[in-house]
Amino acid sequence: MDQQKSFQEIEEELKENLKKIKLDILDMKRNIEIGKQMLAAEEVKSPESEIIFKYKNDLAELETGLGVFKQLETQMQQTLENLYDTMQKADEYIKN
Repeated sequence: MDQQKSFQEIEEELKENLKKIKLDILDMKRNIEIGKQMLAAEEVKSPESEIIFKYKNDLAELETGLGVFKQLETQMQQTLENLYDTMQKADEYIKN
């Protein structure tokens, strides 16, 4: 049987996951920027090459992934807000 977690344990877990997601987003942004620089350099060398197509395709995939991670970040922030609201309601219920 699963052990129930306290609000504080859930909060800490959500905060840690949110922190990881934010770091992943930063990494993805850096990789996209590097990819754009590499693409620009390759386009100067050989604008019609197959590698240009690959760079563009890879960049599009990274940008799609970045969008997914940003959505996860938003959902986790909303979950934290909902948790805080629930914690406050529980505290008020206990006091009454």
